[in-house]
Amino acid sequence: MSELYGRDLITTQDWSVEEIEKALDLAFEFKANRYDHPLNNCLDRRTFFMFFYNPSVRTRQSFEAAATELGGHAQFLEPKSMRLKTSKSAGETIEDAANVMSRYAVGIGIRILETALEYYGQGEEILRR
Repeated sequence: MSELYGRDLITTQDWSVEEIEKALDLAFEFKANRYDHPLNNCLDRRTFFMFFYNPSVRTRQSFEAAATELGGHAQFLEPKSMRLKTSKSAGETIEDAANVMSRYAVGIGIRILETALEYYGQGEEILRR
């Protein structure tokens, strides 16, 4: 699993089938031993940001439950409640916001529908830094 340590999963096309299977195997192992796993406090006192362009009760609840059970905190962020620059409004650039957020959290989960990817996909290189 060490070859996956520190790797970002932005799209499944970035990883081989074997790497995805390893990540899923680890997820199943966590689930099977959710209260007695050697890494069950791996997010101890750490924050995970959830950035949702499209709301989802199930995704949000699963992220929040997982972060809590791993000893951390999931913080929900909605782009519409933040002052981010878009083609239609002024505000902070995604790049500036991402740079600041990266100092406060160990990870970020982004939920976005394909119809918005073309516009927001321009920030992909920011996420890969």
